[in-house]
Amino acid sequence: MKKLLFLLAFVIFTNLGYSQKLKTYYVNGEGKKSSKVFAKFKRTVQNQNDIWVVRDYYLNDSIQMTGNFLDKNLTQKTDTLKHFFPNGNLSSISVYKNNVLNGNLKSYYVTGNISKSANYSMNVPTG
Repeated sequence: MKKLLFLLAFVIFTNLGYSQKLKTYYVNGEGKKSSKVFAKFKRTVQNQNDIWVVRDYYLNDSIQMTGNFLDKNLTQKTDTLKHFFPNGNLSSISVYKNNVLNGNLKSYYVTGNISKSANYSMNVPTG
């Protein structure tokens, strides 16, 4: 019985450790993996409770994007997605539910002033 419990605990902790691992790699402007020579951004990806947390950085290490995805291939956006200008100012913020715009979308000028604001419900503008 002790061996079974030990084995079960080992499997659970091994899977938890694996799912929490931070992966870092380079991507081109289309978000596809690339070598550093052809990269536009550096990306970190971490699985947290079945949500893939992604952060893209400009090559000077300033933040370019933060977002959450439902899938390992990073095609299904969920929750809040933020993009930033190279100077660190917010470029846009949008809210997704199952890869569909569902909430407020705001775009900003590089100065920080709002350039556009709209609400969406299931990908349809509502105001």
